[in-house]
Amino acid sequence: MHEKTKSKRGFTLAELLIVVAIIAVLVAIAIPVFTTSLNKSKAATWEANARSVHADGVVQYLTAAQQPNGKYALSSRIARLLYTWEYDTDDNFATVTISGDGFDSSIAEEYCANWDDASGGILFSVSGGEISSSDSTPSTPPVGPVSTTHIVRFYANGTLISTQEINHGEPASEPTAPELPGYIFNGWDKSFNSVTGALEVTANYIPSPGPEPPGTGVLPGVPGITTP
Repeated sequence: MHEKTKSKRGFTLAELLIVVAIIAVLVAIAIPVFTTSLNKSKAATWEANARSVHADGVVQYLTAAQQPNGKYALSSRIARLLYTWEYDTDDNFATVTISGDGFDSSIAEEYCANWDDASGGILFSVSGGEISSSDSTPSTPPVGPVSTTHIVRFYANGTLISTQEINHGEPASEPTAPELPGYIFNGWDKSFNSVTGALEVTANYIPSPGPEPPGTGVLPGVPGITTP
């Protein structure tokens, strides 16, 4: 009797080439989609972090004890990237620039909605203490948080003797302290050389020395000889 043999025929070369071609087409379609999704995810992360840094910068600036004029900046490092926040009080705009390994400005330019090519960062507007995002110049006048002048009041013996309005960082003018019977003026209790806030300054007085008792002192015309 003859045993029935099983067929062991494999795939032909043409069949293998068709499978490889199908896989190559799928990979060619998937890679750009994956790359685009990855870049969008990176850009969204960068923009979210920039908004957080911007919010932190605005809060610190508005609550600063001594608010500076001109430009104000701070930096925060998040996930190996450095986010630098800079606020210009002249145009009332803040810019968050991003730098570090893994950051690609071309991705930010393409996918970050508020990326500004001129400043090389994500641009934010600050108006009236509100936090917003914009890529154009605000139509309303800027509302700056910086106080440019301060009131300085001078007192002597409980009486107001002078009120001055001084520009931020400049010195106040020293008034003439009034004379008090039996006392000598001995300066002021606070420095007013660089005024950075409202200030109240009070005159200091010390008792004046009494007259020298008779029989003491240097004899006129005889140096070094005192009366007995």
